[in-house]
Amino acid sequence: KYLDSRTETELILEWNKVNNSDNYSYRLIYNIMNITINGSDFENDTVTRNISSLSPGTKYTFTLYTVFEEVESSGFYFSSVTSKYRFLIVYLGYYDTVCEV
Repeated sequence: KYLDSRTETELILEWNKVNNSDNYSYRLIYNIMNITINGSDFENDTVTRNISSLSPGTKYTFTLYTVFEEVESSGFYFSSVTSKYRFLIVYLGYYDTVCEV
């Protein structure tokens, strides 16, 4: 699983560590960002990364690489879309008072 959850401005990515090992690191590329994530920074067998400050309703593409002893995998390509804005529509009705004469 790569997408854990999404909002209008954030995507939370999650994936399993390779062989449940802390010896691997991961390189995540999207837009102009190039992020190195150490598997040893996470105590359980999954790695989580919050990608924030994104635009609502926008498709983002990612490439995730596994790195071991400076050797990098061929990469896994995936994409996800942030949620669109949620609008709350409030109707303010106007009622006339009818008077009988």
